[in-house]
Amino acid sequence: VAGELWIGGLGVVRGYHERPELTAERFVADPFRGGDHRMYLTGDLARWREQADGSGLLEFLGRIDHQVKIRGYRIELGEIEAQLGRCPGVRECVAAVREDSPGDQQLVAYASASAGATLDAAELKDRLRSVLPDVMVPGHLVLLADLPHTPNGKIDRNALPSLGDLARRDSASPAAEASNETERLVLSVWEETLGRSGIGIDDNFFDIGGHSLLIVRMHRRLKELLERPIALTELYRHPTVRSFSDSLSGDGGASLRQASADRAARRRENLQRRRVRSS
Repeated sequence: VAGELWIGGLGVVRGYHERPELTAERFVADPFRGGDHRMYLTGDLARWREQADGSGLLEFLGRIDHQVKIRGYRIELGEIEAQLGRCPGVRECVAAVREDSPGDQQLVAYASASAGATLDAAELKDRLRSVLPDVMVPGHLVLLADLPHTPNGKIDRNALPSLGDLARRDSASPAAEASNETERLVLSVWEETLGRSGIGIDDNFFDIGGHSLLIVRMHRRLKELLERPIALTELYRHPTVRSFSDSLSGDGGASLRQASADRAARRRENLQRRRVRSS
């Protein structure tokens, strides 16, 4: 039977230095010995296994809080970390579910390289695809010089950078700005969907936080604004503002300008009708 591993005995320390809330959460009264004795809640999932010679074996199964559910699929973050850690050149790694925008959960992995090694995010993702189900392959694999750590040496998941922070920090040059009405309108929908600003027209939607659910939302919004049929597959084929804008028409956006002009004309007509009625 799997359960949380609690540790008792003389090895249990008094608590976390100057962190009374965390100490109260993790250091609890020892229900077996009573008195002032305490036990430490590790947060690790483990179980006893019987060996052939009859002796017991404590099997570590991962972290209790590392089993997550994303879009209906139950995912073991520890399994992702185990497979990523086996990749050549990986010094440290961690998998996490980020929800930088409410309701938008994304599977993200972070890794740092061993001394003298160079890592390639695309290559690492390809390796993970060969050993993990598609639903367990992180949508984003972030390479960091060093992963953040807590005072006791564990990886600090709360200090991992968000995708938006990374996109702004890692940009080698200023984001390319929209140069025409088409690009400006499409860019506004990109930013509205992703819930962030500062996106460049050459930024790949899927590299800056986009995924299949968000692209459906963005597709619906674009059809409303452009007032024209748009195939969902076009957004996958053209995942940047520039490429999608160029694909809209071969006339440099004349159709979009005409649609915008038509909307403006209808707004003026509606405003005029309201004025007439009010007078």
